[in-house]
Amino acid sequence: MRIDPVVSADANAELLKTSVQRNDATGGWRMTMVMRRKDVNKPVELRGYLRNGNTTLSETWSYILPPG
Repeated sequence: MRIDPVVSADANAELLKTSVQRNDATGGWRMTMVMRRKDVNKPVELRGYLRNGNTTLSETWSYILPPG
């Protein structure tokens, strides 16, 4: 089964890398991302989930990274 990360960020961020790896401790999956904030004085809104083809495999994770 192919697991793909689906990640989005608002206009204040540039996504540089996303990846998914198996979490041996839980048997689940772990998604990671690397992003660059464009303006350190503004927050960044991030959202992500895991999918296989057209099938969503996880809940949608949503987070606001505060300024600074």
